[in-house]
Amino acid sequence: QRMQKLEEERSLREEEVKKKKACLEELLVQNVCFQNLLGRNHGMEMQERQTRDVAARPKLEKIPLPLIVVNTNSRAVVQCEMTPDRTNVNFDFSLPFEINDDNQIL
Repeated sequence: QRMQKLEEERSLREEEVKKKKACLEELLVQNVCFQNLLGRNHGMEMQERQTRDVAARPKLEKIPLPLIVVNTNSRAVVQCEMTPDRTNVNFDFSLPFEINDDNQIL
């Protein structure tokens, strides 16, 4: 009986390790995505500085982080409220919606 309990505990621990490994892999992928985006933004900023004096060139845009995209049906009614300092945004959807974070988008 003691051996059975130890084997059950071992399998539980192995499952925990598997979950933690998967979580770590996800975090590593997110880190790579963030680093790539930071490098892209830095490169664009340097290019913008070099071309700042040329008025005919379009302004380069950065992608700010964190970034989320919310998808819903085109017939949905979406109400949006934002605090004056733009630190909090509330959405109210009349139909189901989906949220994608920057890791999924990048």
